[in-house]
Amino acid sequence: MRPLTTFSRLAAAVLVAALSLVACGEDDGPSTTASTATAPPPAEQPHALWPSPEEARHTMTPGDVARSFAEDFIGVRRPALGEFQQGDSRSGEIAVMRRGENGHPTQRVIATIALRQLDGKRWFVIAAFSDEVEVTEPKLLEPVSSPVRIAGEGVGHEGNVVLRLHNAFDPEPLTQKAVIAGAIRREPFEAELTFGTPATAAGAIVARATQPLAGSDAFAAFPIGFAAR
Repeated sequence: MRPLTTFSRLAAAVLVAALSLVACGEDDGPSTTASTATAPPPAEQPHALWPSPEEARHTMTPGDVARSFAEDFIGVRRPALGEFQQGDSRSGEIAVMRRGENGHPTQRVIATIALRQLDGKRWFVIAAFSDEVEVTEPKLLEPVSSPVRIAGEGVGHEGNVVLRLHNAFDPEPLTQKAVIAGAIRREPFEAELTFGTPATAAGAIVARATQPLAGSDAFAAFPIGFAAR
């Protein structure tokens, strides 16, 4: 596993922006999905990836949140999660391990999920990173508009990497495109993704390197903003 210094470097910008997280109550009425909600002003938009403040519960452990993120947001079937590795008192990370042909987890880390207690009691995923797929453009928290150029490096089965752009907290991609990267080692990829009017002021970029075995897709994800139109 990568040392937690990597987590700190990757997540620093998210944590600064996340201080404005709206601490929605757990029983403040029915939740509203990101796809139907009216976008709040950018200064009030939480810079987290998962879960939404309306759906977060203080009873959810870091493992609960990481598994839900991998399964329900990224779409990985049967993710094999490592133990929670504590950073400071309010942060840490969980490794996702590749599964072998027998279906059992191996020691190979394919993604690392960074978590933070943004409101002091509930855990949120704030980013995910991987040695097998990395997005270098746009940058973390950068405001994007359509078309957005996404570039990076990756390695996947026959070079397959899927790039996705999401409204905040919405598992359904706003737009997505498959690209070809490396099949043996990391190689560059780039694509332009066009999209309509987003439903939220913030969103997320996801890069997923596909593999034929369940639970073996590497992925990276981080929050971005949507430029005002």
